[in-house]
Amino acid sequence: MRFSVVTMLLAGLASGINADYVDTWEDEMPLGDFIGTFDTFSNGECSAGGQGITVNTDHHQGTLQPNVRSVKSNIQNQYLYIYQTGAPRILRIAPNDYRCHKLNGSPRFWRVLPV
Repeated sequence: MRFSVVTMLLAGLASGINADYVDTWEDEMPLGDFIGTFDTFSNGECSAGGQGITVNTDHHQGTLQPNVRSVKSNIQNQYLYIYQTGAPRILRIAPNDYRCHKLNGSPRFWRVLPV
């Protein structure tokens, strides 16, 4: 029987996982702490200057950069609130709403709250 280098690497990786030698992402951040992500953009079409923000139980609110003009949420189970100077003063993005949302004023801060 012929063994290739790839077969040997896969066998070694599998034995490492079974022996608990391989660190997993869940060890660093349990899945229960992860809420989701959202992206901020410097134009109103969610296409320029994108910056991602990761939301978890320890980081569920914060300030926004003054150049943010639109937001796209990737949060599935909670509302994302964007507080801004324009009308309406609060932009509420529902869970699973992945559309681009243009801001009507200068952004102040954000907060994630349960449904």
